[in-house]
Amino acid sequence: MSLRRGVIAAVTLLFLLMNAACQLTERPEHREGLSNDSRSYSYVSYQKDYIKRAALQTPGVKEAEVYYTGRRLIVKITPKPEVRPDRYDALRREARRRIAASAPRNPVHIVIDRKR
Repeated sequence: MSLRRGVIAAVTLLFLLMNAACQLTERPEHREGLSNDSRSYSYVSYQKDYIKRAALQTPGVKEAEVYYTGRRLIVKITPKPEVRPDRYDALRREARRRIAASAPRNPVHIVIDRKR
């Protein structure tokens, strides 16, 4: 009878450890350091400075902000006042091309801040 109890206890303990041991409790937005990654993009290691510098080197970009939400890398671009709204798509494409050259493995979403 004690062997049976031991086996049941071992199986129960193994089951509990498998289900709870490696679970992250924070949302991806609240994680820091090495645990600040998304399971769907485990290969992503983004360097904020490189991405911001590449965006700022794009002609027509006044400011750039980089956000990592835990799932997506978002670059918010503020165009210079002389850039017309009909040129925003070209500005977005050029910024994406430059960012992809400096950080090729990062999935990037570019947002144009229309408020100046």
